[in-house]
Amino acid sequence: MRTGDQITVKIEKLLFGGSGLARAQAGEGNLAVFVPGVVPGETVSVEISRVKKGYAEGKLLEVIHPSPHRRTPPESAFWECGGCDLQHIEDGMQLVYKVEAFREVLSKIARLREIPLAPAVPSPEPLGYRFRVELKVGPGRLGFYRRGSHEVVKVDHCPIANALINRILPRLSDTIEQGSSEYASLKEIQLQVAEQPDQILITCRFDRFDADRFAPLFELLQRDLPVVGLVLRAGEKHHLFGRGHVVLHLMEETFRASDGSFAQANWRLNERMVPWVVSALDIEKSDRILELYSGIGNFTLPFARRAQSVVAVEGNRSAVKDAKWNMKNAGLTNVHLMEGPAEWAVRRLQGRFDRIFLDPPRSGANPAVIQFLPAVRRLVYLSCHPATLARDLRILIDRGWRLATLQPFDMFPQTSHLEVAAVLERK
Repeated sequence: MRTGDQITVKIEKLLFGGSGLARAQAGEGNLAVFVPGVVPGETVSVEISRVKKGYAEGKLLEVIHPSPHRRTPPESAFWECGGCDLQHIEDGMQLVYKVEAFREVLSKIARLREIPLAPAVPSPEPLGYRFRVELKVGPGRLGFYRRGSHEVVKVDHCPIANALINRILPRLSDTIEQGSSEYASLKEIQLQVAEQPDQILITCRFDRFDADRFAPLFELLQRDLPVVGLVLRAGEKHHLFGRGHVVLHLMEETFRASDGSFAQANWRLNERMVPWVVSALDIEKSDRILELYSGIGNFTLPFARRAQSVVAVEGNRSAVKDAKWNMKNAGLTNVHLMEGPAEWAVRRLQGRFDRIFLDPPRSGANPAVIQFLPAVRRLVYLSCHPATLARDLRILIDRGWRLATLQPFDMFPQTSHLEVAAVLERK
């Protein structure tokens, strides 16, 4: 098989990452072919775009026999834009396929014979759910990277973005297009939304710093849009117009999320996920909880309401500042915040802990973190990347933990991403 060959194949299943798996005759055996934009069960025509040892990648040319679960994508730019990869599949079936792909990742990487998988929790909103988006800036246009490249596809409306974001997108897009030379050093714009009350925080990232020309833009946007702040960043330099944070609400609590801090993009599902995690930890009033990768206190605050004390570790300085504000605003004095890497903190922690909660980035927990985790009765690991979760689960199980439950959350509908909480107990 060579690049440029056109073949007809049947799609067996979706893999983690969103591509479909097919098999094609190659020499005396079969070659795995990965094809984006397909649905399991379909017969499709494919052009081979790349051949590697043991597999090939293909570009969809034609759907010969479509799946009954195929649909017209909500976004006309879907086939070019690299932000989503499952818009062509019905909402309910997307989650079914993603969970199946997750199960396969667990079987291969974690080598689990029995997988205690609970029914997945769907997003309350399959569209319009993102409270935060990061837009790329190309020559005279604002949008997202084209699939498989760094070329920017212009986007005036994003179906998975919050309605307030879509109100501001055309205005920003026109501004970039009309002042393409003026904003040549602008590389990225992040929009962060809070709906109670309506707020939008805009962060612009540049190659070089030039703040003066943006004061008129901030004033223009404020006239008819709820823009609370405009943050300009270039390396270590930054400049702020207005306010540098938004306010979010969760479980009758108030949270501040600043530019530079992480907050869940799907806040409506976050409102369901946090109570689930709190319940899964099974917190008792006398418990001392260790939380790693604690962010702005999304989980810390409800933990502290129920436990004797919480030690929360976070490496992002902006998030730690927000967490301190959030704890003080809530009147909580039983939280000790540690600023630094999780692997640094676990080596220095002393005393007894009863529960552990980890919410690491996509790269997963550092092996040194798992090695030095204190022995507790229960641990909950929340992951946004099935492969690194499977890797870390294997290590935890080998170190004496028993996997009790796996709970998927569809944090990012229309994409192949899946958030999963793993509950582990000591043997």
